[in-house]
Amino acid sequence: MKKKLYIMDIDGTLAVGTQLLPGAADLIAEIRRQGGRCCFFTNNSSRGTAEYQEKFRAWGIETEKEEFLTAGTYAIHELKQKFGSQKIYVQGTRAFLAECRREGLAVTESDEDGIAAVLSTYDLELTYDKVRTTCEVLEKRRVPWYATNADAACPCAFGMVPDCAAICAMISRAVGRRPEYLGKPDAGMARYALERFGCKKEEALVIGDRLYTDIACGENAGIDTCLVLTGEEKEASDRATYCVESVAEIARGLRNMQDAEEKSRCEEIEGMAGKLWEKNQKASAVSERCREQKASETACEKSERQEARWYKGDLHIHTTASDGHSTPEEMSLRAERQGLDYYAVTDHNYWHRSWPKSSALVIPGMEITTESGHMNLFGYGPFLLSLNHPYLSKWRWKIPELAFASLDCLEIENNPTLAYEEGLGAAQANRMAARLSDLLWADGYRICAVGGSDVHLKEEERYGESPYASRPGEPATWLYLNTRSAGEVQKALKSCHAYVTRRCGIHFSCRLYDGEKKEISGNWIFGDQLPENVCFLRYRLQMTDEMGAEETGASSESDKKLQEETDNFGRKRIPDRTAGDVEMDADVKHRIEREYIPDKMEYRTGRKRRITAYVLINGTWQSLQKKAPQEPERTEETGASRLCFEGELVLGTAPYVWVRFGAEDENGDLVFYANPFTRGEKKEHEYLVFGDVQERAVSTE
Repeated sequence: MKKKLYIMDIDGTLAVGTQLLPGAADLIAEIRRQGGRCCFFTNNSSRGTAEYQEKFRAWGIETEKEEFLTAGTYAIHELKQKFGSQKIYVQGTRAFLAECRREGLAVTESDEDGIAAVLSTYDLELTYDKVRTTCEVLEKRRVPWYATNADAACPCAFGMVPDCAAICAMISRAVGRRPEYLGKPDAGMARYALERFGCKKEEALVIGDRLYTDIACGENAGIDTCLVLTGEEKEASDRATYCVESVAEIARGLRNMQDAEEKSRCEEIEGMAGKLWEKNQKASAVSERCREQKASETACEKSERQEARWYKGDLHIHTTASDGHSTPEEMSLRAERQGLDYYAVTDHNYWHRSWPKSSALVIPGMEITTESGHMNLFGYGPFLLSLNHPYLSKWRWKIPELAFASLDCLEIENNPTLAYEEGLGAAQANRMAARLSDLLWADGYRICAVGGSDVHLKEEERYGESPYASRPGEPATWLYLNTRSAGEVQKALKSCHAYVTRRCGIHFSCRLYDGEKKEISGNWIFGDQLPENVCFLRYRLQMTDEMGAEETGASSESDKKLQEETDNFGRKRIPDRTAGDVEMDADVKHRIEREYIPDKMEYRTGRKRRITAYVLINGTWQSLQKKAPQEPERTEETGASRLCFEGELVLGTAPYVWVRFGAEDENGDLVFYANPFTRGEKKEHEYLVFGDVQERAVSTE
């Protein structure tokens, strides 16, 4: 039953009188959710298109003018084709006459010279004078007589009332002639619908409550039909391709079919990934390359062998495939201009099967969109699940039973420009999501904190009075990858090797030491699980504030030099501390070498924000101290400001320790959020499901 175009009758099918039938709104929403088109196809010519749009709006359904095709609009089309600018006598409502004039049909309501044809309609304003004038024109002028539809009766709240054919029958008895009916069941009206929507007959379905009009129309045009038993017909008929009790049954069927298709697609991709994994376990490094290539073809992404480093990306992007304003081609170009190394395409309830050529790595995905909240599903199997903007007022998460153990990622920073849209509480929602992430890390979970631009608008569009465009990669999610491939992206997210930035460049390195001051070798990055014997963490953090600076794509040479400098920062002598000192620090303390302690805790960057860098150690917040010189440096290429922090953390003897670096501006909004380092494990969780976390626990007000 799944089609591209659903040609649906209104009276008796979607509604009766002023009452929308159960399941009608669900069916329209489900069709649109699956990318289908709706054509509201009615023989009722008593209303104009504008009136129908207003009627649907009163039912809570927004429509486009082009979605309506009435017997009246089809009659106007046909009469213009046949008679051009000649005069047509029309017996109809004022609304229909106005629509005739808007569409350029020359009409009259009286008997006069030059009349080329007569058109009778379903006239709710019918009077005896109108009937008499119609008879007069037909008798005197002997011109062709047309009628909009062959329905004898129209459903209403108490039963049935006379429709167009009943009105014509009365006139026919007087003048001894029958009209030519233009609406349903004439195949031309159905073919006109196909032409208007650019569909083939195999791609359409006619849905209606009458065998002799709706079903006959589809049948005459060679289109599949579905009979509903909520109108004139009360018993099933084999004339229709399908027969159901109501449109609610069609909505359920489409939803179940979509769910089955998605499940089948997921199982197919997961099965393929599983087989490839088994093959990889038994094969050599050559098999690994083959597996990556095969997975790449399956997920419509490209893999490039590059050096191990941090890669910039975005895990939340929309296009015109759902409600975004940029086409896939436009979004591909925008992502390239923003210098993204990878991104996930996550249109609402839509899984892209292909994507335009891109220099970036494209991860297939979908935003699972419900009235109870939104989640992203992405990857090539097994899929990763990310909870989106859980506290954003209009689209907040409402399912308390969601188990935290089922999550792979948590979106802690969603499109910052939404803060300028009234009524969403976006800035506060982002701060609450970051607080939730901290609570879950404190509770022993390893759910990767990520950002998402959730970009819908075009570059020139804005939310409210925002001075900033909504762009892919703002915020950016940086992942540490050995190679740029979908498999490495998933591996990094599962390992929590990620950090989030908002117009800020980060260069970080650290060294670990045990209680005897011996260095523990390794390349330690955000999200790492640290060895049990680590007692000291010595760090160097360099930040480049890019707010307002000239925007560039890939890292500049100075950035590479800065990262090299950070990676190789000098091994200065550790003060004479021993394991005994560590044990004395029952609560984790943050120690800074003496020469690095300045007077100020916050530093103006010369732009529109003031940045405070900090570290959270088992939930205790401490601001980082800036290395001299105290005034921020300025990069030559972009004019961006740099801040440098160096210091040492002493980890206590608690069985579970988590350490998170971050930065915020003067409003408390995110500038930088790194997934924490952890040492040890927490045996039992305090929070099991989303409902266990009360909003006051994450409120930042």
